[in-house]
Amino acid sequence: MASKSKSIPHASNHRFQQSIEDRMAILVKRVGEVKGLIHETSLYWNSIDFLAKNDVSRGIFYALPDKSKLEYLERNIEGSNDLDNEYIGFDY
Repeated sequence: MASKSKSIPHASNHRFQQSIEDRMAILVKRVGEVKGLIHETSLYWNSIDFLAKNDVSRGIFYALPDKSKLEYLERNIEGSNDLDNEYIGFDY
């Protein structure tokens, strides 16, 4: 009696994995959709960096209701969401 090869995964066990680019594009989109988050601030950019590096925090962020996302970012990530506190410009 022939045995089945264990080296070839069964089609039902094979999961499609998104590329890192696709996962990060989703992250940037979701952070950009946070109501009240100003895109030109350090909080916006630090949020993307932080959530890209931390799977657990990213999962929590995705699971939160929309009304709680900005507070979650403000409580967990260093940075300002106020343009008045941001330095915009270059020193030459």
